[in-house]
Amino acid sequence: MVLGGDQTITNLLNFNNGNIVTGTNKLIMGTTAGPIQNNSSSNWYVNGNLQMNYQGGTSTKYFRIGDAAGYRQVILTLINVSGTAAGGIVASTSAGDHGSVQLSNLDISKSVNRSWRFTNTGLTFSDASLDLLWTAGEVDAGANAANFKVGKYDAPTWTYPTSSSNATNTINVTGFNSFSDFVVAELGCVPTNEFRTITSGFGDWFDPAIWETYNGCAWVPATRYPTAADAHIT
Repeated sequence: MVLGGDQTITNLLNFNNGNIVTGTNKLIMGTTAGPIQNNSSSNWYVNGNLQMNYQGGTSTKYFRIGDAAGYRQVILTLINVSGTAAGGIVASTSAGDHGSVQLSNLDISKSVNRSWRFTNTGLTFSDASLDLLWTAGEVDAGANAANFKVGKYDAPTWTYPTSSSNATNTINVTGFNSFSDFVVAELGCVPTNEFRTITSGFGDWFDPAIWETYNGCAWVPATRYPTAADAHIT
């Protein structure tokens, strides 16, 4: 089935034979809809954009999404949700490396060749827990899943939220309260928490603009000023 526009489900979505292809549209699971079911021996799913609307409080949703390569479930728990009348979270996934991963501290040669995109359509929440899944064939040769980290891309900035439960085909991410693009890979440059000033003389030491930090490969502009807990300050 190919959607000709956005479609909202308010009760039950049950896959029996075939995927739902959204294109640029989205399939929306309303807050009154039950969990998505699959009553087939084959794993059918939403190929494209799936929006899951969350009720207030804390709850977990199972995003039955994928692309042309197959089914790639995502599990997302949102904590202390409010603003539920405004919408939910839209998720999609695409095979291949992210177009801006070369700007990150991740090793593109030791990565999962897949990216995930999430868009918040109006929810407010305090914290989130996200499980990303992939297949063995999407992992670069020589990559060690035990060393995988998650990169989060908010153009033009990459951040690296807490990740754990590393396994051969899944990773859990916590400690974030916004959505954007996510990728999984080993770290290429490991930040050392070293800082140095880029100006001489007196200045506002609490201004991140006068600092550089070492990302493990090079000195780059700092996004915060150093504190006594940092490794080295010059």
